[in-house]
Amino acid sequence: MKRLKMVSLHGVKMTRVALADLAGLQSLTSLSITATSIPEGALLELAKLKTLSYLDLRGSSRSAADLDRLRELMPWCKIDAVSPTPRWPEMQVPSEELRNPFDPRHQEQRPPTDKPPPTDK
Repeated sequence: MKRLKMVSLHGVKMTRVALADLAGLQSLTSLSITATSIPEGALLELAKLKTLSYLDLRGSSRSAADLDRLRELMPWCKIDAVSPTPRWPEMQVPSEELRNPFDPRHQEQRPPTDKPPPTDK
Protein backbone atom coordinates (compact mmCIF):
# COMPACT_ATOMS: atom_id res chain seq x y z
CA MET A 1 0.00 0.00 0.00
CA LYS A 2 2.96 2.30 -0.37
CA ARG A 3 1.56 3.77 -3.60
CA LEU A 4 -2.07 4.08 -2.53
CA LYS A 5 -3.40 7.47 -3.73
CA MET A 6 -7.09 7.54 -2.80
CA VAL A 7 -9.15 6.16 0.08
CA SER A 8 -12.89 6.57 0.58
CA LEU A 9 -14.61 5.55 3.83
CA HIS A 10 -18.35 6.09 4.19
CA GLY A 11 -20.13 5.38 7.46
CA VAL A 12 -17.12 3.55 8.91
CA LYS A 13 -16.50 3.90 12.64
CA MET A 14 -13.48 6.14 13.06
CA THR A 15 -11.18 6.02 16.07
CA ARG A 16 -7.98 7.84 16.92
CA VAL A 17 -6.07 4.64 16.08
CA ALA A 18 -7.81 4.33 12.68
CA LEU A 19 -6.92 7.93 11.80
CA ALA A 20 -3.33 7.38 12.94
CA ASP A 21 -3.17 4.33 10.63
CA LEU A 22 -4.52 6.43 7.73
CA ALA A 23 -1.90 9.08 8.49
CA GLY A 24 0.71 6.39 7.90
CA LEU A 25 -0.32 6.15 4.23
CA GLN A 26 2.15 8.79 3.11
CA SER A 27 1.33 8.56 -0.62
CA LEU A 28 -2.36 9.55 -0.21
CA THR A 29 -3.49 12.50 -2.28
CA SER A 30 -7.26 12.18 -1.69
CA LEU A 31 -9.07 11.00 1.43
CA SER A 32 -12.82 10.85 1.97
CA ILE A 33 -14.24 10.16 5.44
CA THR A 34 -17.97 10.76 5.21
CA ALA A 35 -21.11 10.06 7.25
CA THR A 36 -19.32 9.16 10.47
CA SER A 37 -18.32 10.60 13.81
CA ILE A 38 -14.71 11.58 14.42
CA PRO A 39 -13.48 11.68 18.06
CA GLU A 40 -12.24 14.94 19.55
CA GLY A 41 -8.56 15.51 18.70
CA ALA A 42 -8.30 12.53 16.36
CA LEU A 43 -8.65 14.58 13.18
CA LEU A 44 -5.29 16.24 13.82
CA GLU A 45 -3.55 12.92 13.07
CA LEU A 46 -4.19 13.65 9.38
CA ALA A 47 -1.84 16.65 9.45
CA LYS A 48 0.98 14.13 8.96
CA LEU A 49 -0.23 13.52 5.37
CA LYS A 50 2.02 15.96 3.53
CA THR A 51 0.95 14.72 0.06
CA LEU A 52 -2.79 15.03 0.75
CA SER A 53 -4.36 17.59 -1.58
CA TYR A 54 -8.06 16.85 -0.92
CA LEU A 55 -9.86 15.83 2.27
CA ASP A 56 -13.60 15.19 2.22
CA LEU A 57 -15.29 15.24 5.64
CA ARG A 58 -18.82 16.03 4.44
CA GLY A 59 -21.55 14.66 6.64
CA SER A 60 -19.14 13.69 9.40
CA SER A 61 -19.49 15.11 12.87
CA ARG A 62 -16.29 16.42 14.36
CA SER A 63 -15.04 19.23 16.53
CA ALA A 64 -15.13 22.67 14.88
CA ALA A 65 -11.94 23.54 16.75
CA ASP A 66 -10.21 20.42 15.36
CA LEU A 67 -11.31 21.35 11.85
CA ASP A 68 -10.03 24.91 12.20
CA ARG A 69 -6.71 23.66 13.58
CA LEU A 70 -6.38 21.09 10.78
CA ARG A 71 -6.93 23.83 8.18
CA GLU A 72 -4.13 25.83 9.83
CA LEU A 73 -1.81 22.83 9.82
CA MET A 74 -2.63 21.81 6.22
CA PRO A 75 -2.89 24.98 4.10
CA TRP A 76 -1.94 22.96 0.99
CA CYS A 77 -5.01 20.72 1.31
CA LYS A 78 -8.56 21.52 0.16
CA ILE A 79 -10.88 20.42 2.94
CA ASP A 80 -14.62 19.96 2.27
CA ALA A 81 -16.45 19.79 5.56
CA VAL A 82 -20.18 20.43 5.42
CA SER A 83 -21.73 19.42 8.72
CA PRO A 84 -24.38 16.76 8.95
CA THR A 85 -28.00 17.94 8.89
CA PRO A 86 -28.92 19.28 12.31
CA ARG A 87 -31.61 17.44 14.22
CA TRP A 88 -33.34 20.63 15.38
CA PRO A 89 -36.24 21.71 13.13
CA GLU A 90 -35.41 25.41 13.34
CA MET A 91 -31.95 24.71 11.86
CA GLN A 92 -33.04 22.51 8.97
CA VAL A 93 -33.27 23.74 5.40
CA PRO A 94 -36.88 24.51 4.43
CA SER A 95 -38.28 21.82 2.16
CA GLU A 96 -39.12 24.34 -0.59
CA GLU A 97 -35.39 24.93 -1.01
CA LEU A 98 -34.84 21.22 -1.66
CA ARG A 99 -37.10 21.04 -4.70
CA ASN A 100 -35.83 18.95 -7.59
CA PRO A 101 -36.49 20.85 -10.84
CA PHE A 102 -36.51 17.60 -12.83
CA ASP A 103 -39.19 15.94 -10.71
CA PRO A 104 -42.62 16.51 -12.31
CA ARG A 105 -44.14 16.99 -8.85
CA HIS A 106 -41.91 20.05 -8.34
CA GLN A 107 -42.34 21.69 -11.72
CA GLU A 108 -44.44 24.78 -12.14
CA GLN A 109 -47.94 24.19 -13.36
CA ARG A 110 -48.46 26.38 -16.39
CA PRO A 111 -51.90 27.09 -17.82
CA PRO A 112 -52.55 25.59 -21.25
CA THR A 113 -52.10 27.90 -24.22
CA ASP A 114 -54.27 28.29 -27.30
CA LYS A 115 -51.25 27.93 -29.55
CA PRO A 116 -50.42 24.52 -31.00
CA PRO A 117 -46.98 23.11 -30.20
CA PRO A 118 -44.23 24.02 -32.68
CA THR A 119 -43.54 21.52 -35.43
CA ASP A 120 -40.26 20.75 -37.10
CA LYS A 121 -40.25 21.61 -40.79
